[in-house]
Amino acid sequence: VEEAKYKHQPYLSLEWPFRRDRNVMGARLQTQNKLYEKGIGMHADAELIFKLQQSFKRFDGAVGIDDSAEGQGSVRFEVSVQPAGGDWRTAFTSGVLRGGDTPESFSIDLRGIDAIRLKTDHATGGAVADRANWLDARLQRVDD
Repeated sequence: VEEAKYKHQPYLSLEWPFRRDRNVMGARLQTQNKLYEKGIGMHADAELIFKLQQSFKRFDGAVGIDDSAEGQGSVRFEVSVQPAGGDWRTAFTSGVLRGGDTPESFSIDLRGIDAIRLKTDHATGGAVADRANWLDARLQRVDD
């Protein structure tokens, strides 16, 4: 699955890319002292859209703040889905997660879905150290 669109809204003037299997700083994904091999690192106030070229039944994972934020940061995570020819609808919204918080898990039904959108918003205090991790993010195929 390739990303179809990525957009980051800079808080000041610093632009942040997203990174596959790394945190937004380029290091390994780590939340609550646990290393994760797979996932996506983003900064707050960004969205990443994936077009699904085949059918999947689930999108599972967890969200949290990377340990590199050293207890700082606050992010709200959202996953939206788009069925064929339909409008986006919210499938998951996290609570406000802060640096050091336990990751929050999600599991989303993807039957009939053509695209997914991962969104991060700063929650409080601007977008300072809002190093958002999508941990163990994985798509489950229909035949699995």
